[in-house]
Amino acid sequence: MVADVLEQVASGLVWTAIIEEWRGAITKEAIAEAIKLASKALIAHAPELVVAERRIYGIGSQL
Repeated sequence: MVADVLEQVASGLVWTAIIEEWRGAITKEAIAEAIKLASKALIAHAPELVVAERRIYGIGSQL
């Protein structure tokens, strides 16, 4: 559910439209919480993502 909501936010849907699409089963607070969780996950895993990106693009291979 969090991923679905984040996808809707990323696609540009306004929060009221998301709430309507979920037929009121989700609140503005729940959408905010989904974004907050995604932010925390990104921050927690950012070092892993940077290392993975460097491997994919060969960045820093001469270090």
